[in-house]
Amino acid sequence: MSLKFGILGILASTGPRSGYDIKTYFEQGPNHVWQADLPQIYRTLDQLEQAEYVVVEADPSNARNRKVYTITSAGRAALLEWLQEDFEWSAVRDTNLLRVFFGALAPPGVLKQQVSSQRKQFIEILEQYRQVEIHVAQASERHPDEAFFWSLTVQSGLRLMQAWIDWSDDVLKQLEDREKGQS
Repeated sequence: MSLKFGILGILASTGPRSGYDIKTYFEQGPNHVWQADLPQIYRTLDQLEQAEYVVVEADPSNARNRKVYTITSAGRAALLEWLQEDFEWSAVRDTNLLRVFFGALAPPGVLKQQVSSQRKQFIEILEQYRQVEIHVAQASERHPDEAFFWSLTVQSGLRLMQAWIDWSDDVLKQLEDREKGQS
């Protein structure tokens, strides 16, 4: 459902774009909060066209008959309505936490290795957020209003990743203490 509004937001912010342009924008912009592959984007664009939230035109300057999508007034109205809705908590479905929950059933040492490995991933993701933070700061000169709001989402990502790293450290210490107590 939110991909629809992500695409409408991109079109409202940047003007007409092809599906590939939208994918590129996702990769350079809101990728840290929402990811979409090209087939998902094109399926959603088809749905948006059927709902008359976008119109599509062939790009005459492109020999490959590239389609360019433009948000309609109905699309802008739907986007504005969505932006004004109350936030809803997104239910967490975390396979890794489910494994931790059933950790007593795992062979000794497996969970420790898994958490350690995931901690490394969290550190890599944290570094990616730091790079996005730099990019957003640079963009603030050209797009001060947008960059302010982009920054809010990056701050969330930085804090969440740091919290996961801290949690991983705590879990690893508790697992080590437990191993020492059982020896």
